[in-house]
Amino acid sequence: MTTKVAPAAVPGTLGDPGAAAARRPRSVLRQARDLAGMLPFTVYVLIGLVLPMGAILLGAFKTPITGAFTWHNLHIASHGIYLQGFATSMELSLIASVVPGILGFLVAYAIYTAKRGDVLRRVAITASGVFANFGGVPLALITTASHIDWPQQARMIEVLQADGAIAICSTVIDSDARASSAGIDGPIGLAALARELAANDWQVRDAITAEGGAGAGTANDRNVILLVDWPRP
Repeated sequence: MTTKVAPAAVPGTLGDPGAAAARRPRSVLRQARDLAGMLPFTVYVLIGLVLPMGAILLGAFKTPITGAFTWHNLHIASHGIYLQGFATSMELSLIASVVPGILGFLVAYAIYTAKRGDVLRRVAITASGVFANFGGVPLALITTASHIDWPQQARMIEVLQADGAIAICSTVIDSDARASSAGIDGPIGLAALARELAANDWQVRDAITAEGGAGAGTANDRNVILLVDWPRP
């Protein structure tokens, strides 16, 4: 003779709906708390990556003067010096990514299969930390001028040897572009647009004169040779 016994209800299961309902708000709060940690990163990605990339993408299909939609920018970017620069960038990127990837794989494989992997692992970690401190130094030495104000002149400095002196020659270089834009058909056209915008600066355009107004200086301020006695007494 067998006796059937009804199973006891376990708290928190389907047999206890009240306990499940009591735990549901806590679960929702826990999920919201976990997702809140992603909010700063999401905002950063949106502001620092998504919005700038969207602005660049929209600007790539607009004319620089009227802002109208155009396909001509793609034609310019896929021909001449722009295409050559893009090909060079892709070549350097391929070398900079594939070669280190292969070397890293070989080092990782050697660490994993070596009999004394711990020693090799410590050497690799130490070397990585040292090389990381020197990786960006060459890039920090590259600088460029920002020619915004009129007349957008650059200055070349040469150090020459003279009799009993050192000659520091400073030569002003003018742009090969005109001061008026007739459309962007290459680097010269882009430079012409930049010179036109600089000359139309409403804050200083009335001061631009042939005598060197608006900070342009006179002819005596441009090409100069400075003599320095050498060796120094």
